[in-house]
Amino acid sequence: MTRLQKFVEQGTDVEPGRTAYAFSQDKLPPPGENLEWNAVPSFNAGDEVLRNPDLKDLFMTAITEGVAILAPPTAEGAVIGGGLSKSER
Repeated sequence: MTRLQKFVEQGTDVEPGRTAYAFSQDKLPPPGENLEWNAVPSFNAGDEVLRNPDLKDLFMTAITEGVAILAPPTAEGAVIGGGLSKSER
């Protein structure tokens, strides 16, 4: 698939994890413990940017670096340079 896709770490009995934006699932880092990456088929990058213009920089990171990772909303420091959370650096 040649469009930007959204993936969410999900598992049973576990809060959702990170959100990733990439052109293919093979660009994603390994999922967290007891989680797996799931594509969000209804995702549309244009619609998302219109709703939240702050995502533009994150999407540009995904385009230039192959993937951008957004930490879970409850984690400190949602995004670090390059789209990687502190734990992934």
